[in-house]
Amino acid sequence: MKENNGSKFLSNYLKKLRAEEVSHKERITKMSLKIGVIIGSNRPGRNAIKVAEWFKEQTDKYESMDFDFVDLAELDLPFMNEPDYPSAENYQFDYTKSWSKQVKSWDGVIIITPEYNRGIPAVLKNAIDYLYNEWNKKPLGLVSYGSALGYRSSADLHIIAVELQMAAIREQVAINIWQHLNEKGEFVGDEHIEKKAVTMLDQLKWWAEALRTAREQ
Repeated sequence: MKENNGSKFLSNYLKKLRAEEVSHKERITKMSLKIGVIIGSNRPGRNAIKVAEWFKEQTDKYESMDFDFVDLAELDLPFMNEPDYPSAENYQFDYTKSWSKQVKSWDGVIIITPEYNRGIPAVLKNAIDYLYNEWNKKPLGLVSYGSALGYRSSADLHIIAVELQMAAIREQVAINIWQHLNEKGEFVGDEHIEKKAVTMLDQLKWWAEALRTAREQ
């Protein structure tokens, strides 16, 4: 039986609506920024997890960004043992390929780091050094903590960011860890560091959008 004009019009109209809906979903997916959050300590009893749990509460306020938290203790990379330069991306091991794929999917990076002897933990430097191109042309936000607020580990990461062709965000969250642990050892935030987190995340969002657009050109 032949389709009458009315049925044909309705069929075409519904197809158009479905196509527009798919297109809209694709645009929304593309608009969403994927931000990697690296928990940069693997020490047993570390405070990094407590800081990360607090920071996750801050990221939950941002619907336009999808945060991918990575615990280096769980990632458990061996000491860097790839035979070729990272920039060649000629990876021999599956764990490197998996790490590369994960970082490559990010539009920006946030590192939560303590300060060990005026520097960053070895496990964090090791995870960074496995890759090169995957970090390029992406913004870097920092959440540091320690008795000196982690400023010197942050300074290390700013220098590393230059070599990795990353844009380090000026605003950071710097925490005096001993002022934010209660008698039970639980991390307690306050208005000051919450405001710092908002400012850093707002700046990171701007840079992530701008640099993603630039990378796609």
